[in-house]
Amino acid sequence: MNIILSEDLDKENYITINKRRERVLKELALEISSLLGISKESVFLTRNNEFDKRLKEIKLNISVKVIS
Repeated sequence: MNIILSEDLDKENYITINKRRERVLKELALEISSLLGISKESVFLTRNNEFDKRLKEIKLNISVKVIS
């Protein structure tokens, strides 16, 4: 995700990349929640990385059923 969000920026501009990432995740959670009819707070599960506490791990908290 960082690669996409930092294409037109200086790679050292961490604050701008972080703000873009947070905005994109917030908008994505809002879109998914409205499509599935769930709360936006329940779309993602997050936790700090076990080895590097500066990293935030994000996981989708939804299951998808494919009906054919």
